[in-house]
Amino acid sequence: MNYRNFFFFFFCSFFIFSAIALPFNQIPNPTGYVSDFVQVLSVQEKQSLENQLRLLDQNTTVELAVVLIDSTENMPIEQYAFDLGNQWKIGKKDVFNGVLVLIAVNDRKWFIAAAKGMEGTLPDLAVHSIGEEYFPENFRSQNYFQGISLAVQDMERYIQNDPTIVSKYS
Repeated sequence: MNYRNFFFFFFCSFFIFSAIALPFNQIPNPTGYVSDFVQVLSVQEKQSLENQLRLLDQNTTVELAVVLIDSTENMPIEQYAFDLGNQWKIGKKDVFNGVLVLIAVNDRKWFIAAAKGMEGTLPDLAVHSIGEEYFPENFRSQNYFQGISLAVQDMERYIQNDPTIVSKYS
């Protein structure tokens, strides 16, 4: 490989990587179980969801994170969710029991990503159905808390019935 080809390859690779990584440079570290980077939840709503998700973690060891962002910057929301979940390391690594609820408010898109260990408990069809039941109508009326809270309650019912996703307690 000559130098011209090397630099062209390097420049193209750097440009592509930078374009893909751009949205993650704009998102700070998680702020808890609920990371509302667009402030669509009130302080009380966020605290209520935090309490609900902390209790879920304490009772089942499942880490469920809710992330509200402005936009995925044209990245497919599924890819954005999986990349974010991997970056933040959601779930316990011995059983891979993380769940990420990602909502891109201005894109009007949402996605629920369940980690590998959750596939039997929360299969793709189940999380998609849960989202479809609670998100569109509530989000259209700007009632993000209602939609998220109901979806989390529904997922909790699935989670509480499966002892195989429980991590080893310290």
